[in-house]
Amino acid sequence: MTDRDARENFPNHFQRESLELVNRLLPLSSSGFYLVGPDMQHRGVVMRDLSPLAERDYTENYREIDPLNPALFADTSTRLALIDEQMSSADLLQSRYYLEFMQPLGHRHVADMFFRYRQDIIAVLTMLRGVELGPFLAGEVALLLSLIHISEPTRPRLVSRM
Repeated sequence: MTDRDARENFPNHFQRESLELVNRLLPLSSSGFYLVGPDMQHRGVVMRDLSPLAERDYTENYREIDPLNPALFADTSTRLALIDEQMSSADLLQSRYYLEFMQPLGHRHVADMFFRYRQDIIAVLTMLRGVELGPFLAGEVALLLSLIHISEPTRPRLVSRM
């Protein structure tokens, strides 16, 4: 891809490259990167190792009960949220969200990076792991937090493309 193609396909190119990077750095079962509009709805979804049907199912049936729904973090300064920190393992494993959505997809652990412009969440990079990969470790969390800061210069361009 030429530099011109990358510029013309931004933010999609940035999203794909970001997914490639996190998948090289961390063991993941699947991942996705989506833009978030002022209405907190997903736009411009790019996924890796995840069916487009999963995105549709999520949007239609599970977004409102997702413990990591970006709307829950809109009035916070949270940059990285782990599902294991939002609810106990026992509560998660008994939840409709886990039983009907996560488990059939083979997911157990989720980390969501919230990209913000000013205070608004403008994009989310979601990283998913099956039980066999285990939870996100402290060193991995620190690495993800550093990636959020490195990406800061791209945020005005993400906003301008929404």
